[in-house]
Amino acid sequence: MTATTGADGPPAYALDTAGIARAFSRVAAGYDASAVLQRRVREELLERLTLVKLQPATVLDLGCGTGAGTRALRERYAPAAPWHQRLRRWLMPRSLRSTTLIGLDLAPGMIAACQQHQHASPGDRQSIRWVCADARQLPLPAASVDLVFSNLLLPWVADLDAVFTEVRRVLRPGGLFAFATVGPDTLLELRQATAAAEIKTTTETRATARVHEFTDMPELARGLQQAGFADPVLDRDLHRLSYSGSAALFADLRAVGATNRHAARPRGLAGRQWFARFQTACEALRQADGRMLITCEVVYGHAWTPSGTVSRGKRGGVPQEFTVPLTQLTSRRRDGR
Repeated sequence: MTATTGADGPPAYALDTAGIARAFSRVAAGYDASAVLQRRVREELLERLTLVKLQPATVLDLGCGTGAGTRALRERYAPAAPWHQRLRRWLMPRSLRSTTLIGLDLAPGMIAACQQHQHASPGDRQSIRWVCADARQLPLPAASVDLVFSNLLLPWVADLDAVFTEVRRVLRPGGLFAFATVGPDTLLELRQATAAAEIKTTTETRATARVHEFTDMPELARGLQQAGFADPVLDRDLHRLSYSGSAALFADLRAVGATNRHAARPRGLAGRQWFARFQTACEALRQADGRMLITCEVVYGHAWTPSGTVSRGKRGGVPQEFTVPLTQLTSRRRDGR
């Protein structure tokens, strides 16, 4: 979702970036214990990398959180070497190729958690470079990364065009951008309940930004192509999360920092009447067993940087055609898919 300019000047859709950094910093200590869906999506995204023939020299975990994904990437692309290889690498640094790992996140608290974990693990076989920065302005040289891995960062960025442009800039020719994000069906039930709670008149409904907006697959594909990526491959999974009620849902969202950070969100309390209408709408969502089911639409994407020079296209124009060498791809049948 790209921020657009409204009639009065300010962006029609914008996120409170500083508030997002604070929210995720606050929950860093207990994040891993609560991030069940995030862990499941990360594992699926890592599994999909097994279908790709790639041995990257530099890997960037974009939106690394507490670093669980970064450490998993290290285990995959930079596993422990025998002592004699480590000695040889120390004596002759250019004799063996090694993989550099970079974990980058906007939240200082998340980066601090990454560093604390690394310091508490004296057996870490390879250090990881941890960077606190904005994904829209990556502090990395152009064409310096082979793989950008990003698990559920994109929902927290309003200007996806800026992120895609930066990722395209730092990737080397033939590099891969592998990401997971959430689609517009995510929190659909919560969005419907909040809409039902708004004050309605004969002419209008009071508009309030209580639930984030999420970008659909066609818009993601157009953004990637406009940034200069080769034909992206996108697909989605639907998850249904079960909760005892709205209080449990909100507690879960707060525990992982996923609170409302829309710049135009209501700043005060909703009021008793609004909350009563909201609770009534939530009750209608209960299943036969008394629990609420909440939808999460997960979108997975893979996009390659072409090996040659690419001129940028225009959003909404005819997509450019790129060629991806077959040697970069492998295939494997997956049961149940």
